[in-house]
Amino acid sequence: MSSFRRKIPGVLLIAALLCVVPMLAQISTKPNEWRNYGSDSGSTHYSPLDLINRDNFKNMTVAWSFKLDNFGGGTTETTPIMVNNILYFTVGQARTVVAANPGTGEALWIWRPEQDMRETSAPRKITRGVGYWPGGGDGSNDRIITVTPGFRLVALNAKTGVPVSSFGNNGVVDLFTQLDIDYKQDITGKIGNSSAPVVSNDVIVIGPALTQGGTSPSKENVKGDILAFDARTGKRQWIFHTIPRKGEPGYETWQNGSADYTGNAGAWGPLSADDQLGYVYISTESPTNDGYGGHRPGDNLFSDSEVCLDIKTGKMVWYKQLIRHDIWDYDMPVQPILVDINVNGQPVKAVVQSGKIAMVYVFDRATGKPVWPIPDVPVMQTKVPGNTRHLHNPFQQSPLHLMWWD
Repeated sequence: MSSFRRKIPGVLLIAALLCVVPMLAQISTKPNEWRNYGSDSGSTHYSPLDLINRDNFKNMTVAWSFKLDNFGGGTTETTPIMVNNILYFTVGQARTVVAANPGTGEALWIWRPEQDMRETSAPRKITRGVGYWPGGGDGSNDRIITVTPGFRLVALNAKTGVPVSSFGNNGVVDLFTQLDIDYKQDITGKIGNSSAPVVSNDVIVIGPALTQGGTSPSKENVKGDILAFDARTGKRQWIFHTIPRKGEPGYETWQNGSADYTGNAGAWGPLSADDQLGYVYISTESPTNDGYGGHRPGDNLFSDSEVCLDIKTGKMVWYKQLIRHDIWDYDMPVQPILVDINVNGQPVKAVVQSGKIAMVYVFDRATGKPVWPIPDVPVMQTKVPGNTRHLHNPFQQSPLHLMWWD
C-alpha cells in the first residue's frame, strides 16, 4: 500500500465518487493520480485504487473541506486534477485557479485572472477545471493550463502558480485574436469557454462556449471554431471550422449561404484524446438558433457531430453527424470516452459518445466505423412554417425514437 493511499483518504473519496469502470480501459496516468478532467486524456473516469471498497465505504469521514464561497460565488462544477501529490482546481465566477495540499486542504498557491469587461460579461462562466502539461525533466517546467471565462488561454507554473513568461504574451494568449472572424463585430460577451482544455502530444485543444443558441436574439452568432496551441510556446497550431467557410468541405450542407452568418456549433463540453493515435475527439453542439432552423436549411455540418481530428495538424480523420439539422438542442453534452472492447471476439479501440436523448453511439476510434449499426430512419416533420427538418436521422434501434418531437 502506498503512502499516498494511507495519508489522503479525502482525495480517494473524490476518485471513488467519480469512478465509472470502463470496458478494458487503457489508463495512461499513474495509479495514484488523476491528471485530466476525466482521469486520463481518454476520459475513462477510472482509477485503479482499491483502498476503498463496498465494505468500508460507510466508514469514511470528511478529512477536510475547502470553502468555495470565498471566491466570488456562482456555480462551480470543478473536478480537481491530481498531479505529483498536488490538487489543482478552479473556483468561482472568475475561475480562480487553486493548488492545494491533498492531505490537509492547505492552499499552496492561488492565481486569479485580472477582471475586465470581457471576463465579467462572458457567457457560461461555469468552471469545470484545468489541464496539465508535463514539461519534462525535474518538473520545474510543468504547467497548469486554464482558459478564463473571457476567452484567454493561460499557462501557469505548476509549482508556483506564476504565469509562464515564454508562453504567449507573458503567459497569456488572447483567444479573440486567434479566431478566424470573417466579419467585423464586437464579440465581447458572446464567446468564452466552460470546460477544461485537453492536452496531448504537446498540443492544447480548446472548445469554445458561446451565448446559448436558444437565447440568441437573432439567426446570427459567433462561430464555435476549435483552437489548438503549442503547449510550449502558446503559438496557434491549427483551427477547425465547425461551420465550414466558403470553399471548404461541408459548406454546401448550409443551403442559401446560411454558413456565412450562422453561429455556435462549438464544443462547450470536455474533449478527449488518444495519446497513441495522436487524435482528438470533439462533440459539437447545435447551431444558432437551437429551436428554429428555417434560416439554415440543409444538414448543417459539422454541428451535432462526433469529429476526430489529427491533434498535430487539425486535419479531419473522420466524422459522424449524429443529429442532422438540429431544431431541438440535442447536441452531445458528455465528453467522448475511449475504451478498448471485444466485439465477437475481436478487439476494438472504441470511442463512446452519449447524447441528450439517452442514446449511446460507439465507433472504432481510428476509422469512425460504427461498432454496431446506426441506421438512418424516417422522422416526423414539424408543422412550424419554414422549419423544415431532415427526412432521416441516425438512430439506434430503441423505443426512444418516440422522443422525436413534432
